[in-house]
Formats: sequence, structure tokens, C-alpha cells
Amino acid sequence: MPASHHVYDRVYLLGVDGAGNFFTQADTPNLDRIFARGAISHDVLTSMPTISAQCWGSMLLGVSPRSHRLTNSIVSARELPKDFPFPSIFQITRRAFPDAALSSISHWSPINRGIIEPDLGVRKETGSDEEVGEKVIKTILEDDPKLLFVQFDSVDGAGHHYGYGTEGHLNQITTVDGIIGRIYDAAAQAGRLENTLFLVTADHGGTPQGGHGGPTDAEKIVSFFAAGESVQPGTIGEMEVRDIPAIVAFALGLEQPQSWSARLPQGVFVDGVSMPRKEEDFNGGRKQYSDRAHQNTPQGAGKTLGDFVDLTHALCYYKLDGDLKDEITGACAKADGKLYFTEGFYGAAATLDDCTVNGGGVDVGTNDFSVCVWIRKPEAENDEKWCVFSNKNDEDARDPGFGFLTHQMELETRIGTGDGTVGFWHPMPLNYQNNWFHFIAVIHRDTNRIAYYFDFEKEIENDAEGTIPPALSLTRGAVHFGNRTALTLDDLLVFDHALSEEEIASMKAYYEQA
Repeated sequence: MPASHHVYDRVYLLGVDGAGNFFTQADTPNLDRIFARGAISHDVLTSMPTISAQCWGSMLLGVSPRSHRLTNSIVSARELPKDFPFPSIFQITRRAFPDAALSSISHWSPINRGIIEPDLGVRKETGSDEEVGEKVIKTILEDDPKLLFVQFDSVDGAGHHYGYGTEGHLNQITTVDGIIGRIYDAAAQAGRLENTLFLVTADHGGTPQGGHGGPTDAEKIVSFFAAGESVQPGTIGEMEVRDIPAIVAFALGLEQPQSWSARLPQGVFVDGVSMPRKEEDFNGGRKQYSDRAHQNTPQGAGKTLGDFVDLTHALCYYKLDGDLKDEITGACAKADGKLYFTEGFYGAAATLDDCTVNGGGVDVGTNDFSVCVWIRKPEAENDEKWCVFSNKNDEDARDPGFGFLTHQMELETRIGTGDGTVGFWHPMPLNYQNNWFHFIAVIHRDTNRIAYYFDFEKEIENDAEGTIPPALSLTRGAVHFGNRTALTLDDLLVFDHALSEEEIASMKAYYEQA
């Protein structure tokens, strides 16, 4: 069915990493002339945490990070699955226009691999900002793409180096403004701007100290500019970064996927109608334990964990049921900081508040091993790491040993080899925020594979990023958990082998006793 509004022949979306809404403080003569009669907002809310993968992911996938769950580690390490539940704007454009040219030219290359699906016939290139500008002009002239995405990264680098909003940062915005001006003029001279929607925005801002990831206005508020035949001159209404795919889809006459929560903001187009935002079903994952009533630890014959799972193969077992005793060795760990025993999955649990718990060593040697624990944590809002269980220096990735950490919205396995790091990352369950979920990591050293189980169901099994040397012993003299971060843990165990599906099913049966 033909669209009842103005449809564009092409859309150019240019993103300036780390620019926030600092365009208003910088000298930007090209943006000023390009968008003199454009639709503009300097009050667009970006995604949280205010980190590149989360924000670019929302900008191209039409949902918040709580749904797409992409992080910098994940998009750097893995290709976006072809069947990702939230199709990118490139995916829906390709479905509608099977023969059209599509281009993504990004200084930060993980966008091309980890946020845009493979095998769509998208021209994907990378390079410095100056090189990106040259390649953009080339693809405009040679391919005439229907959808063009561009990412500049040098402004973010300047923000990290000089501080966001400083002279060095603002000067780099001016430099990129010049590149944008050259792209615009080249497209105009080639007749490519006729019936083209031209967009410029940012993914996040940053603080004067040179950081980002948090919730301050300097980090979470960005600018958005639109110019085109049906654009309504003036100020755009309430808008979020995840709404940009809805703007692109509307402009190209495409139907928005049902999985998106993006919405068309008021004031972008003269013929656009803003609709209420569809709420995301980010609690649509496993949640069989999130509403569970608290229960005491099962007691009596046939009801303990040892009645369901063979604990002779457990290297440690911290019940955390009112104390820090290791049920295997009988030794007690020591808390350095504030620790409270709060309501656990069964009985009590350890809530660590600016606290590290230090215990005895765990003799995993060169064997396969498994780590099991209940986790409850608040929603990630910044870039800090939260240690779940470790026997290494968490600040030195190469330090020999193992560590299991939560990082932004992912669970990370980190194995130090002395001269390198073996890593593995995966997003946490969709409903992890302040809800109990059970985590099992199984380390298969013979195949160099790692498996994660959430709530006793296998979530992923894949090759580790790097090779664990077969002769490297991962035994160290001490372990710790917490590492000065707010985290609640219950029933922490390490086994001296890779748990089988049968053992995991038996463990599940223990935790589902009435």
C-alpha cells in the first residue's frame, strides 16, 4: 500500500560520536547553513548507560539497551546474528528494496560487524574521520545509496583526552563540521540531495573529566538535526535516540517492525503524526524466579543440596546463609568493608556494599571447572565492573587466574595467562535488574569452549576469545568476591569438572522444592 506521506529517495544519517549537545557551544558554520530551515533538537535523550554500543545499538535497532543488550565488548567480539530479534534499519530497508545500494562507513568498526546484520549487501568501510569523509563522498557518487550511515569517532577521542566541553573537544567538533560540509556539498553538486533526508546526530556526550557512561545531562543529552523537503522547520518535540530508526523508516515509506519501541517524534515532518511509545517487553525473558516468594533453606533428609548434587566434587560452597563459611573446607572468609546478610534465594544472602570478601584458594589446576551462583544486582548505569568471583587481580587482565565479573549489562569470564587474556562475554538475562537469576559458567579446557547457563537452561556455548594454555594451572592461593561494588550473592559453588546437563537439572530440582 503506497505511503500517504512524502517519501524520500534516500536517507543520509551522520553520527558524531561523543558530541552530545556540545554542537551548541562549538563553531559549526556548516551545520548552521545546512539546517538553517531544518528541524532541530538539542534535548534528545540517549540510551543508558551512555556508552557507544548501547547508544549506536539503539540508534540502528530501534530499542533500548535493556532489550538489545549490546555492549562494547560484545559488538567488538561477535557478529550480529542474522536472526537478531530487533532488525536494524538496514535489515528492513533491504527487505523493501532488494536491489538498492546501502552503505555504512564507520570510524569505529564494531558498528559494521556487531550492530548491522551480515549478508545484507551493505557496503561497509572504516578509516579515520578524514578517510571516512572521503569514502562517504565516493560511495555517494559511485553507488547513490538509498540508506547511508556514517560514524565519526575523533570527537569522542578528543573528549576522552581533553574533557568533554573543553576547547580541545569543541575544536574537534568544528573539524568534523568541516568534513560534514564537504560531504553535503559533494552530494549537492552531484544532484544527490534532491529528495534526500539529511540527518546529523550524536550517540552520547561526556563529562569535563573525560568520561561517559553515567546519567548526567552532559552525558545523556544529545543533539539531532534534520533537513529535507517535508521537514518541519523549528524545534522537535520529545525524542530519544532510539527514535531515529522510526524517522528513517517513515522517510523511506517503510513499515516499522513490531519489535521496535521507536516512535516518530512530533515536529520532524510536516506530514508526520506522532504516536504513543510502545513499551518494551524487556521482562520477556526468563522470569520464573523473579516473583517467587522467599523461602527458608530446606532442611532435613533428602532436602539439602548434597542430596541432589554430589558435593564431593565441589571445591568450595559458600551458602552465605548468615555467615561466610566455606561448607567444603570449613574455613571462614573475611569481609573487608560493609557486608549485610539480607533475604536470599533460600534463607539469607550476602549483600556487599563497598566490600570485598576474601577466602581461601580453590584448586582448579588444569581441569575443566564450573562456577555456580545466584546473583541479584541493580541496573547498570556506568562502566564499572562488578566482581562475582575471582582468584586474580581484577585490575590486570593478564594476571594468571580466573575471574567472573558483571560489566555494564554483560557477564564476563576473564582468564589471565600471564602474557595475555582469554575472554568470554554474554548479556545478562533480560530481567536481571534487582531480580534473582542463577548463573552457571562451565569452562571446557579440552575444547577451549565456555558455556553459560541462566536459570539452569543453556544460554550460549561458544569458543573462548583466545586459547587457555593446556598446562596453565588456574589454582591460586586466595579467592575474592564483591570487589567494592554493590552486589548480592547466594550459594556460590565451584566444581572440579564441567557440570553435565543431568547435574544441572538436579541442581534446578533442589532450588524448586516447594
